[in-house]
Amino acid sequence: PPWCFIVPRVCPGLFSLQTRRLLVQVSSFGIARALSAVQTRADTQRQQHATASSSTGRSDLGAHTSGAEQEARIGRIQRQKVRVHRARLLESAELIMENFADQKALIEVEYFNEAGTGLGPTLEFYSMVSRELQRVDLKLWWEDSSKAAERERLLRSGKALPPELRERLCYVVSAGAGLYPAPIGPRERGAPVQERLQRFQFIGRFCAKAFLDGRLLDLRFSPAFWRLVRALAEARFLVSEGLNGHRAIFRAAKKRLDFSLRRLGEVDAELARSLHSIACMRDADACDIAALCLDWTLPGQPHIEMRPRGRSMT
Repeated sequence: PPWCFIVPRVCPGLFSLQTRRLLVQVSSFGIARALSAVQTRADTQRQQHATASSSTGRSDLGAHTSGAEQEARIGRIQRQKVRVHRARLLESAELIMENFADQKALIEVEYFNEAGTGLGPTLEFYSMVSRELQRVDLKLWWEDSSKAAERERLLRSGKALPPELRERLCYVVSAGAGLYPAPIGPRERGAPVQERLQRFQFIGRFCAKAFLDGRLLDLRFSPAFWRLVRALAEARFLVSEGLNGHRAIFRAAKKRLDFSLRRLGEVDAELARSLHSIACMRDADACDIAALCLDWTLPGQPHIEMRPRGRSMT
């Protein structure tokens, strides 16, 4: 009945995370995965009950089933084996998601010129792709201004840095409050922008496939980013109901998003503190604010002007 989906969404605190996750698995992933989820849950409960009975010294015949019953499983999930190159991991992952993301089969990964397949290499694949997506040179994510400046200072110092530190500085974004998309300026055009947008499309497929297959990702998104995703998802639903696209997006975004310093602190805490200090100077002498030599460019992104000729305006 419809209330089974409405109540957990409106009042999620009434249900545990496991219950809500099981509801999604049995109602959104197809019949085969729904049966597999229910059977897996039943097997887990049966094993827990058997363990509890053995620890108390009781013999519960109802907690044990015959081997025939344990093997009689229906709705088995098909598996799709894929091969990837370690040297071209991100490119291989994009090709896999393009070909198999919309399929119900469970992806199992193996590497070229390496022995072994199954759960271990597959989990390693999802973990390594998550790390590759956080490389600084991809320019996908907003960086904490202080940590970005510290990274640039260390790389330009010419000092001999430990290999682990150099790799972390070059390939992992220093995101204090979680990953948030880096802004794209209104004058940015061409292939680099399209490549970044395609990467975000890949991230969506990658996360969806990981959720579908029950894999964990080493991607910690900012709460502000999740609110944006939810706002756009609700806007798409409103569009499907026949409302005007722009109006739907505006209504959903206005409902979900709160553009305030507190929300900004979820993306860049230092920038939020700086803007709060400037806001507290509104009643101070105008000369004090002018002495800061501020311009109308996006903090941390000097190539993005917040108004025409913003670089030359203070």
